[in-house]
Amino acid sequence: MPPPPGRTFSFVNLNGNVQRFEARCESKRIHGKVVEGRSWSLAPDWGSCRVFVFGDDGASLDFLEHLDDSQERSTGGAAVARSYVLD
Repeated sequence: MPPPPGRTFSFVNLNGNVQRFEARCESKRIHGKVVEGRSWSLAPDWGSCRVFVFGDDGASLDFLEHLDDSQERSTGGAAVARSYVLD
């Protein structure tokens, strides 16, 4: 049986100075520049993860969690979380 797919996310609708993100997982951390439309994946074996975004007060973005094929069919698309960036 193949391993479960990784969790994939991206950022869209950036407004203001959104600088970087850090994904903190139980067994690994990744970080990078927030780039609109680029996707990052978190492997299932990294455990529970949280994504933190850093930038100027008042900056905003949409955080997209890309769903696997079966979830997309049942929900009709990706999950979106709107958030204001805190620095």
